[in-house]
Amino acid sequence: MDKLASNLRNTRYHQALLPFAADAGPAFIKIDHALNRLDYAAKMDAFNAALRGTSRKIMLSIYGAQTDISNIMFIYRIKKLYGFPAKDILQYLMPCNNKVSHKELYKMAECESVDSLVGLIGDSHYGFLFPKGRESEWENIQAEYFHRIYKKNIYRQDTDIGVAYSYLQLKETDIKNIIIIIEGVRYGLPPEKIAPFLIGYNKPVKRAYAA
Repeated sequence: MDKLASNLRNTRYHQALLPFAADAGPAFIKIDHALNRLDYAAKMDAFNAALRGTSRKIMLSIYGAQTDISNIMFIYRIKKLYGFPAKDILQYLMPCNNKVSHKELYKMAECESVDSLVGLIGDSHYGFLFPKGRESEWENIQAEYFHRIYKKNIYRQDTDIGVAYSYLQLKETDIKNIIIIIEGVRYGLPPEKIAPFLIGYNKPVKRAYAA
């Protein structure tokens, strides 16, 4: 870590990694959080400095939704896999207060059981993206949700940056789908087993246009 931080001295990542340079065994969750905070701050600064009007509103809405959902997924995984206490979970969340309040996130982090947590998640603004009993499908359901938003945005006439961003995201989805197909063929899966994992080719998510 010391050598890595030193090699990145002339980049924006140096200060983020410097606190971990002396660690004998790097705390990867802390490093991941530090880099995510750096990315979050850079994007928010860019949105606030360069965008105005509809473009700014669209980008903040999309990124706010992405961050909200990322925070919820982080709490779920950490509670389910590691059972972290609330105080440890909260320090690793992104400082977002879009459609999910700090109070709601705190309640989720304090849940004593995963079942209680899933209940709170279901009651949140994005509950329709976290159907109970389908936890293994959550990431695909969320990907479908954003895919529908991007498809809608590329037809907008009132914002250039929203169209460009959505186009790039859809291109990334195409690449991910191709990789999924290649992997499926590699492991000998029939088409009907591969198809449910493809984004944009399944049943639309309810409320998909509501960021």
